[in-house]
Order: sequence, then C-alpha cells, then structure tokens
Amino acid sequence: MSVKFLNYFDYGSAGVIQLNRPEAMNAFNGEMLRNSYELLSKTENRNEIIIIKGTRKVFCVGGDLKELPYLPVAETSSVYTDIYGIYDLIANSPKHFVALIDGLAIGGASIYSQPAEYRIVTEKTVMFMPETTIGYYNDVGSSHFLSRLGNHFGIYMGMTGIKVKGYDLKTVGLASHFVESHKLAELEKTLIKCKDRKDVDTALSHFSSDVETRPNALDEILPRINKCFDGATVEEIFANLQSDGSDWAIKTLNTLKKNSPTSLKVAHRAITTGRNLSMRDCLKMELRISVNFVGVGDFREGVRAILVDKDFKPQWSKNSIYEVTKEDVDRFFKSIPELYELRFRNRVASRL
Repeated sequence: MSVKFLNYFDYGSAGVIQLNRPEAMNAFNGEMLRNSYELLSKTENRNEIIIIKGTRKVFCVGGDLKELPYLPVAETSSVYTDIYGIYDLIANSPKHFVALIDGLAIGGASIYSQPAEYRIVTEKTVMFMPETTIGYYNDVGSSHFLSRLGNHFGIYMGMTGIKVKGYDLKTVGLASHFVESHKLAELEKTLIKCKDRKDVDTALSHFSSDVETRPNALDEILPRINKCFDGATVEEIFANLQSDGSDWAIKTLNTLKKNSPTSLKVAHRAITTGRNLSMRDCLKMELRISVNFVGVGDFREGVRAILVDKDFKPQWSKNSIYEVTKEDVDRFFKSIPELYELRFRNRVASRL
C-alpha cells in the first residue's frame, strides 16, 4: 500500500514504512507530514514492529525549508502540531520502532529517527543539525534528545551544525546500533520476521558491530567539547574556545561566528532548558519557539543565502552575539495564542 510520499509494506507482526519523496531527498512538507501521521496511527493497530527507512542514499533531509519560513502563523502551527504529534506517537508507542538511518539525515529528519526505540546507523550515515546556519534553531525534539547527550555534545552539535558520521553517532548516543551498510537488506529481511522485542534484540545483536573499522574520530576532541561547551551562556562558550586556543577550538569559533547570532542564543537556551523538561514539555516549548520564528528576518535571510540564491553571505539582523540581548531571546519563548498551543492524543504510553 502507498500514500503520497510514503510506501507501506505489511508483513503481519512487522510493517515497513519507506519515506518516498526522492525528488526532494525525502524532505517533508505539510502533505507528507499529514500522511505520515495517519499511516503511523494505522500501523500501530496492525504491527508489533514498525521499520522506518529512506530511499537510495537518503534517509531524510528534514523539512522543506523553501516552504516553512513563508507560512502564516496558523499554518505553521498546524505543520508543527503534525511534526510533534508524529514524534510523540513514535516515542511513546507500546510498539517497537526501528529506524534504518542509512545515508543523509539532516535536521528535522530526527522526527522519524530519534524517538524510535532502535536507531540503526551505518558507515554511510551522515547526520547534522544545520539550523543555526540558516537563521533558525534546533527543533523537532532537539531540545530533548540533544540536551541528554554526554560531554555537552548536543550543544556543540546544535550550535555548530557539525556533521557526525558512522559509528561516531553511536558513540555520542544518537544511535543505538551500528550495522555495516551492505548488511542492511538482510537485516531488514530478518526484522520483518520478528514477532516481538526479544526477536528484534536477537537480530540486531547478530548484525550489529561493536566498532567501525577505523579510529574513532571523536576520541581526541570529546574532552575539549565537554570543557568548552560547558558554558552557562554563549558568551562563555566563545570565551572558552578562545582560551583553549587549539586548531580545533579556533576553527569551531570561526564556524560559530558565521552562524546567526540570534539563532545561537535561542538554540543554546532551548537545549539547556530542555535538560530539565519532559519530552512533551520540550515539544510544547519548541512549538512556541517555532511559531515565534514566523516572519523573522534571520530565518528567511538564511534560507535565501544558503538554499535559494546560494551566495552563502547571509546578512544577519545582529552582527555578533554581543548585540543579542536577553529580551531578544525572550521573545522566542513567549506564549502563543491558546488555539496554537500543542495538545497530545490521550494514549497508553510505554516509555514516558
């Protein structure tokens, strides 16, 4: 069975959902989100194990950013209600979701991957959160899952937009298992025969590898990340990097200086605030931030410079982080009209 932008294969106890918008690298728009939510809701009543995968060399590149910055508030709220409804459905399902994250997984791709019980990556997986580079902030559950990564890696990843590949994703906690790409087809065949969680655990134990066949690229810099990004403010992080003075620190600082100063501060507050919030409260906070980003100049300017005109010379509303005031950041966290606030379905949740 297929619906627009999605293929569904029913194998009884297991079902497979394939993201299928290859012309847009599986970027989701409003229609794909609505179809995703409806299909996921239906498969919950049919399958014990639900596998989500991409097409070709792409898992998902997140939201269609040529559309989102220009939506009116009401439509933005509707889109994000679908996004967070999907995230909540997967995260709190009594069923067992398996995300096969092979290839590119960018930004909002986390909607289909991070809430899954099993997150499988390969040596071909490339994951990054580039939102601050386009004048936005890390959304789609990022304030929950990035805030819970060790070594302050979530703040580092969210603020810089750094690419994380292969086994490193398992090292930092963004993946549950590493499987070599050429084994994925056979793994999928095994998974669709599984009846319960025990069967899935057995299959993944057989196919997964403890280490990728190359040195862990993060071993050397994780201590530096932990030290430099342990700042109560973005200004402290900048100062820590300047004080560190290593090639990595200076390169990281230069990367941050290219990103939207406002976005850096909003992203930092969202992630640090998310540490002390439940998943659902994180999603509610993110909806408010997202709605308050509607019409904001940095978001539209970043999309123009990076994705549309591709001159890679965005003109941000603030020249540096030192010009972004607390009041500037507060406006993104302010309340939104009640009718736009996020509400969740009443459901039995197994992993709240």
